Amino acid sequence: MKFIATLFIVGLSIVAISQTEPKLKFNTITIENNSIPYGSDFTFEFPFKNTSKEFVKIEDVKRSCGCTTPYFPSDSIKPGKKEKIIAKYDTKRVGDFTKTLTVMVKGSEPILLTIKGKVLPETNPSITAPVKKD
Repeated sequence: MKFIATLFIVGLSIVAISQTEPKLKFNTITIENNSIPYGSDFTFEFPFKNTSKEFVKIEDVKRSCGCTTPYFPSDSIKPGKKEKIIAKYDTKRVGDFTKTLTVMVKGSEPILLTIKGKVLPETNPSITAPVKKD
């Protein structure tokens, strides 16, 4: 019986050690904008802070689709420093969308960021009403 109790305690310790606190603290993990102009140079910004006591390296930011391009710091981020991840969405796709970015941080669990929105239909200012001739 002591053997089983010891295994149980060791198992709990391993689980507790493997569940680490996130090293990056994001202001928000979901951003939504439902009035994005067609063809605009629109980006979503995810500010964050390194809340750990060590340098943190973002290894990669994986996107759920090729219509989203992530930009993130390539250098290690020192403790206490504020940075941001930027997601640029292809605004030549009209309609509603929900896309995700998975932030891969060395020595930490992945962080899931979400962008949601609606790209408005293209407006064509070159189309005008016909001119009446007298």
